Amino acid sequence: MKVFTQLQFIAVFAISVNANASDGGTTEGNETQYCPTYATQISSAYQYLVRQANTGTSNAGQPYYFTQPSLFKYGAGQWLWDSCGAIIANTHRNISAAILEFETLMNAQVASGMVPEEISWPSGSGNTVSQMPTIPFALQTIFNKTGDVNFLQTQVPKVAAYLNWWKTTRDPEGNGLVVTVHPWETGIDASPAYDAPWHFSPVGNPDLDWLVLYPKFTELQSYYANTWNNNYTAILAQTKAQSSITADWFVVEDIAINTLVAVGWAVLGDLATHYNTALAATYYANNVAHESAIINLLWDSSLSRFVTGYKDQDGTRKTTSTQTIQSLFPLLLRSLPSAQRSAVLADATNTSKFWTNYPFPSVSKAESTYTAEYTANLLWRGPSWGFTNWFVIRGLLWSGRPDVAAAAATRWAGAIAASGVWEMWNADTGVGYGAEGLGMSSTFVDALYKLNIVTNATDYAGNGITAANLWASGQQGGTGGYAFDYSWWVVAYGVYSTITKIELGGGARVDWIAITMGDSRSSDSYRTFIGNTGTTDLASINVPAGVTVSSAYWCTGTYDSGTRVFYVQFTLSNGQSAAVGAQTSVCYTATPPSGQKIVTIYGRGNSAVDALGFYGYN
Repeated sequence: MKVFTQLQFIAVFAISVNANASDGGTTEGNETQYCPTYATQISSAYQYLVRQANTGTSNAGQPYYFTQPSLFKYGAGQWLWDSCGAIIANTHRNISAAILEFETLMNAQVASGMVPEEISWPSGSGNTVSQMPTIPFALQTIFNKTGDVNFLQTQVPKVAAYLNWWKTTRDPEGNGLVVTVHPWETGIDASPAYDAPWHFSPVGNPDLDWLVLYPKFTELQSYYANTWNNNYTAILAQTKAQSSITADWFVVEDIAINTLVAVGWAVLGDLATHYNTALAATYYANNVAHESAIINLLWDSSLSRFVTGYKDQDGTRKTTSTQTIQSLFPLLLRSLPSAQRSAVLADATNTSKFWTNYPFPSVSKAESTYTAEYTANLLWRGPSWGFTNWFVIRGLLWSGRPDVAAAAATRWAGAIAASGVWEMWNADTGVGYGAEGLGMSSTFVDALYKLNIVTNATDYAGNGITAANLWASGQQGGTGGYAFDYSWWVVAYGVYSTITKIELGGGARVDWIAITMGDSRSSDSYRTFIGNTGTTDLASINVPAGVTVSSAYWCTGTYDSGTRVFYVQFTLSNGQSAAVGAQTSVCYTATPPSGQKIVTIYGRGNSAVDALGFYGYN
């Protein structure tokens, strides 16, 4: 039975833009999140997906739909792998939205087959680099939901052209591995896996390290544009750097990028099998060739793990030794030898490396560069991220370890229970960092369904309602304390939301109110608690199945130079009631419209109950 109390899960302060997390880490957001159960976690993710959606008509006359990464960070554009993460989650919330977002993404594809990292709408124009090649996996997730072969016949060739762009334009050595030309193209910007290619030696102070490392990103971008006019064919034709300045050289064989391109071909093979087996065979052949190159060139036998390769400034090919989350991606490889798969699995489940309280950290805990907290905007140097979790969990499933995959998904959900939906989480404590509501973090929804941790999307979507769909009585009382609002439970559970118990404490005034909310289909429950002081009288009432809270009555008065709630009474549909406090001459009644019931409360309070309001719903 899942029973949660306010003290367990609620931080009573609001998170502000560019504020600090409870441990001093950096956040960009302004809302407190309440996610104690799977239903409330999924509902929270869905609310962000809805609010971050952008729709319209493109300059080409086509409808567009995309989910911007966050309302609090990053631009209001369509970012490739963020968009794919939103698509994957939206297959459970709104499949039509997922399909249109996928079509919108592919409408930005250029003639070479490349899909840009960041796309502006309604123009549909994008920048000159791509991003983590997650597109095949988004398409597969849509097909798994719809079974629409006609959609595959339209979209698979486009995705194949995208993977072929990687294959034909980003293999300068002809060794079967693809390279990325900018850390933004990986999406894993400041990963310590790229310290060696940058010739960067961190000093361990995030602020100082940021000041040294991040300017290299914009310098490299300017160099490509101003010196080469973004001609990456010519750039990659160089045999060595033009100078000793590291900012003009980044040629990296990222193990995660290579894994997703290789496995992406296999995914397209799986999809094409539904309508063209000869085409599927071609895609499978590309997968086999690319996986062979990965296994032969990016496995370091001395370290017993996969590494990232790079072309150094003098033109020599080298590999990195720092172990990061990318090293776990080869669990997805279909032809991975059993000994190597066992080694990667051992790292994934090693408590000294990646198997943390809230896995999987972006850097192995065994590395000196591992930093548990996120500060100074120095990304990917320790905290766990959602979309990388999703791929590792998928790799665990492919590797025959659904038990570990389920445990990882449960721990990931635990981070959301502790802090809400964020860009990343502290792998040890679950504290959330970065952008609030980051869209690709919502991939945890798919992981929960894929592993049968939750089993019915409709039940856990709250019937698509928001707080705006609830009847509100209006709040009456004073301005003391902090604002509280428990509509999030009702939004998560919809018509299945119930009140199962009401507890009251008071005397001359209402000192505290506790409402236990439930789910009519399960044992999920949450006990609110507002107030704390001076109790002399107690009252409580259980709300049986089939009985509802039909009305509420409350009175306010002046105390200690402020207005507080002096009296409250809840009346049930069976005529029973519970009340506490002393009535005054200023009283209010909350009676929802016909066919609705009181479902929860909102107002202000802290050590006392300062103001009250009531929500109603079906």
